[in-house]
Amino acid sequence: MTPMELGDYWDRGYIIEKPKKNVYSFERYEGTEPDVVIPDCVSIIAKSAFAKKQYLQSVVIPEGITEIPDKAFYGCTALRRVVLPSTLKVIGDSAFTGCRLLESITFPQGLCYIGCDAFCGCGFRKLVIPDSVGTISAGAFRCCVSLTDVSLPADVKIARSYREEIMYQHPMSGGPYPVEIPHNGAFLDTPFGKENGME
Repeated sequence: MTPMELGDYWDRGYIIEKPKKNVYSFERYEGTEPDVVIPDCVSIIAKSAFAKKQYLQSVVIPEGITEIPDKAFYGCTALRRVVLPSTLKVIGDSAFTGCRLLESITFPQGLCYIGCDAFCGCGFRKLVIPDSVGTISAGAFRCCVSLTDVSLPADVKIARSYREEIMYQHPMSGGPYPVEIPHNGAFLDTPFGKENGME
């Protein structure tokens, strides 16, 4: 990418940096366009790059991207459409939390991991999880209140709800005291989770 091309992207609010030779990182979005196509030259998306951009309605993520990091699209309440690349392997924690208008998504074959709270509160009704996914983490689809139909791989590891008791040492009043910590299931507070005992 030439400096002029990079400048054009900056003018549109696409803050792209070059941390090392031939590597371009999409650091953050400061534009106002509701529809974003991330440039093909980008190979890294930074954490929270689009977080809380409440006017963002659609995004196309280019081939070559292997990870959507933590909170990348957190709180994008108007987001309705996301195109994921076939190269995607990891969706990070809270990557799409609160994207309540996001009603469908196509996961690529080759995706391996879906992080904690990755799609918490999204508007999905139906999901197809590809056979390549090995782990669906705690709360990944928590509070997707319309989610009734999920196709899952046979060998996927799915987080389930449980309570863990730990001993807590208070710095002022001593202890130790037993404290219960809740752990959320991947499908907590969803119709699918309730019906299939997978909360």
